[in-house]
Formats: sequence, C-alpha cells, structure tokens
Amino acid sequence: MVHILPAAHQEDHFRGVGQQQMGLFINSRSVSQNLQPLRLVSAEHHLTIAKDISVLHDNQDHCSRSIHAIQARSDCAQTGISQHSRELAGHSELFATLMSGWIDEEHRGVRYGLAGVSLVEETSPFQQISVIRSERYGRGLLLDGCWMTAEHQERHYHESLVHPALCGAEAIERILVIGGGDGGTARECLRHVGVAHLDMVEIDGRVVDLSREHLPTIGGSAWSDPRFHLTVGDGIEWAAGAADASYDVVLVDGSDPAGPAEGLFNRSFFEHCRRILRPGGVFATQSESPEAFRDVHIAIVKLL
Repeated sequence: MVHILPAAHQEDHFRGVGQQQMGLFINSRSVSQNLQPLRLVSAEHHLTIAKDISVLHDNQDHCSRSIHAIQARSDCAQTGISQHSRELAGHSELFATLMSGWIDEEHRGVRYGLAGVSLVEETSPFQQISVIRSERYGRGLLLDGCWMTAEHQERHYHESLVHPALCGAEAIERILVIGGGDGGTARECLRHVGVAHLDMVEIDGRVVDLSREHLPTIGGSAWSDPRFHLTVGDGIEWAAGAADASYDVVLVDGSDPAGPAEGLFNRSFFEHCRRILRPGGVFATQSESPEAFRDVHIAIVKLL
C-alpha cells in the first residue's frame, strides 16, 4: 500500500549512506563442530559493504514501515491510487504524475528515502513488491516497504558480498546463491571464469520477473549465461536436501530476517550450509547493518 503524504514538510531523507551492512565470511576449514569459526572475516569500512542495502535495509521485527509519496493533486489519490496501479501503469505520463514523490522506509525514527516515481505495486504470495524510478539512483526495488537495491548503488553491496568470498575459496567451480532475485549476486559471481556452475534459489518468482523487466541492468548477462541455473523455491529446503560437500561457495543474499527470509538466520540452516561446503569452501551472508541493526547483527555473529 502506498500512503500519500504532503511533500512540503519533507526534507531529503536519504540519510543512510553512512551506515554499513556487514557481510560475514567463513572459511569452511576453520569452522568447528559447533559452528564457531576460528577465522571470521568481516567486511570493514574499506569494503563499504552493502552501502546500498545498508541504506535500504531494516528489520521488520522492530519497526513498522511504509512507502510514502507526495499528495497527488488528484481525486484518485484520495481513493487509494495503489489499487489502480496496474491499470494506470499503461498510461505512463498520468501514472508518473499521480505517483511521484518521496518513497521512504522508516526505521526507529529515521527515514531512508528517495524522491521518485512508483512504477509497480504488487503483492505476491510472499510479500509486497514495489519498483520505483528515481533520478538520483535509478530504478529501485523494495520488499514489504524495505529497500533492497537500486541501480546506481547496488554494486557496493553485490561486489562486496561476492568477491571476498570467491577470492578466498580454494575453488569456485560450483556456487550456490540463496535469494538474490534481482540477479546482482549471480552477475558478479559469473564474472569469475573459474565458475562452472551456479545455482540460484529464490523463493519468490515475481521478484525475479519484475527485476528482469524493470531492473535489467542489475542481473545483466547472468540471466542468459549457460552456467546459471535458476530454481524458484525454498533455499532452506534446497540446502537441507543438497549433498555433502557439493559447493565451493555458498552465498546468502536474503532480505531482512523476517517474513520469507526468516529461516535463513538460524543454526539449523547454517549447519546445512557448512555441511554442503567442500573443504576450503567459503560461506558468506548479509548480516544487517551493525549501526542501524546492531542487535540483529550481533546475534548473527554470535550464532555463527
């Protein structure tokens, strides 16, 4: 649902650039039976990991969030324009006029937002999916009102999640990506010529479809790469059912630890990820912002 707010009282709310979202990298050779790593490498400030998604991610367990847009000078806005977004989308000029404004994510008294235009408002079986267009950061993706990625910032997150892990693994022939429906993580993995096979398991097929349609530059050539294999399904079940020592690298590119991604942040799942790694393999996951999400980040570190 898009909530309409007057724009006259809003300032530039895109304040989250200073936040950092940490990615945790664990070498399978150093993980003991109780999952306590002897060597834990975290993405520090020099990696600026997830500047886009640290700006854009927040936990649904701790706050209520919504997308906000300017008060449209139209009676349609008063009657709930989001209900008619699909019909209006075919009339791009009218749609842009009605839906332009500030698109905000709210978290603990802070707003992270962009001035832009809402292009898609859709509810899948798993979550609310929003696609926006902004002048500053291009098109962006939100899930359940939380920022996931934006065209002109996504590289800070995807490059930092992927390359330290792949450069630290003994081999990179077989890769598993859980989540990552926008395609950015797969794209970065497939830049490595040593990758022979990449499985991507995304629970929400509509995220894939809408990303390919509206944010094609993020996935880029990954979608047509013969090494890329997409499964629309549950990544938790995939990890549980995979054979021992079947992957060189496992990457978790999930959303916040709530809703469809909640099961990606528990001991049972992490144990399966350790089991399916080959000797010398590496596991990496997004683990929230230690500045905006300190409690969640620390909980993930302790669990690992």
